[in-house]
Amino acid sequence: PFSEIPGFAAFMAGPELAAARALAFAAAIVFVSGVNAVASSGFSRDGLQYWVYKVIPVSFQRQVAGKIMFALAFQFVSMAPLVVVMQLILRLDLAALAMGVLIGVTGSTWASLISLYVDMMRPYLTWDNPQRAMKSNLNALIAMGVVTIVAVGAGYAIVKALSAGFDQRAVMWCTFAFFAALSIFSYRLLMTGAERAFRRVEL
Repeated sequence: PFSEIPGFAAFMAGPELAAARALAFAAAIVFVSGVNAVASSGFSRDGLQYWVYKVIPVSFQRQVAGKIMFALAFQFVSMAPLVVVMQLILRLDLAALAMGVLIGVTGSTWASLISLYVDMMRPYLTWDNPQRAMKSNLNALIAMGVVTIVAVGAGYAIVKALSAGFDQRAVMWCTFAFFAALSIFSYRLLMTGAERAFRRVEL
């Protein structure tokens, strides 16, 4: 059915578009991560039980690290079916598949970390139904907006670079480095802001 889409056959056949296919693969992974509300409600889902964080003998940073591990584990498990489907559609060779997964996982990690940070700084704790912690939580929309803006900006820069004839592998490695740097920055934001975020919440 995809062969009927105008330009799809050329997109699949052109060797000069190998990087574009791998990056489209990665973009799908990052997009799904951006719209996933698990990370962007990681603190809000605790509701009025949030006070427990303040009294248990565990540092705020370690508690945040636990949230990060859960969000990333959920993200990677939910990512597996998407990887299979995208590979069936794009039929990447092994090198392109590996690069697409690497960039996608790195971008997904950043999307989860920044979503957690948004929710940590403004948790929605006064819900009366657990589903509202996710469905009525503006943090999900804020995180989605941030991820979308950054992803669109990165995509624009990538298209320009490929159109200008830059080496495809260099563009892919630069994309990986960009999301890796964002991931490190977002992780540090979470760790440095943890104590301030936890202490300022009054229940």
